[in-house]
Amino acid sequence: MYSITQTSTSISISTVAVASRLPTPNRHVHSHGHHRTQQKSG
Repeated sequence: MYSITQTSTSISISTVAVASRLPTPNRHVHSHGHHRTQQKSG
């Protein structure tokens, strides 16, 4: 039981770490290319 809980927590932390790491650079790129993205979309 404890092992399963630990594994679940480990996966959660891993997912959060990956999700936290991904939006950081993506946000920078998004902020820089926001105007271009809007023009391309519209």
